[in-house]
This record gives sequence, structure tokens and C-alpha cells, in this order.
Amino acid sequence: MTKKNDNDNDHPYCIGEEVAMSLGFTEDTKKSLINTLTNELKVLRAKVGITQQELADRLGVSRQTYGMIENKTQDMNWSQYLALTFLFRNNDDTAKILEWTGAYTPELERYLKLHEEFANHSSVIKVKKDNSD
Repeated sequence: MTKKNDNDNDHPYCIGEEVAMSLGFTEDTKKSLINTLTNELKVLRAKVGITQQELADRLGVSRQTYGMIENKTQDMNWSQYLALTFLFRNNDDTAKILEWTGAYTPELERYLKLHEEFANHSSVIKVKKDNSD
């Protein structure tokens, strides 16, 4: 059994480690998706037609940090992976590349939809709880 991070349940929009693992999202799966995306970053960025600085600004990191991620001298984290995936999924050309390379999978899509449903459900519960006082 894997040890849960003490903060796993602290975030109100977290679907939980058990659900993520049931969808096949182990740490190894996440690392694999991150590595696949990292290998395609230069091509994806070129297809969108933006500079490293522009992409770094959208990602909320310095240009130097983004450059190190793109050049594979620094690993991106899962949040950065998701942010980049959302950016590239909104462009027809890069969305196709994500799918062809396996950087965006049907399992990831299910994971994200479930995560979104959980977040929406959690916010409704929180609003109801706040209004019940």
C-alpha cells in the first residue's frame, strides 16, 4: 500500500489518490506523461508560435526555468504538465501532436473530467454548507 501524502485530502478540489490510482494515474504514469510532453515541447511551442518567455509567462515561471524544462535539465511538475497540456489542447495543430505522441491520453481525459466533476460537486457542497449557517 502506498503512503498517502498528508496534504492529499486538504485540497477541496482533489479527487484523491485512490481515485487517481484506479484510473491508472500512479506516479510512474504521471512521470511518463511528463517525459512524453517534455520531449515535444520545442515542436509544440513552435507550432503555437510563441517564445519561451511568452510560454513561461503563461506557465508562471521564469524564462530560465521554462528553458531548463524544455532542454530537459529540470523536470516539470504535474501542475505544470496540466497547464501546458491545457494550453496545447486548445490549438488544433498541437492537440493532434499531443494525441499522436501519447502526451494526452484517453485515460488522462477521463481523469480530468472526473476531477472537474468532483471540483464542481465539492464547490456546490461548500456553498450549501456556507449558506446553511
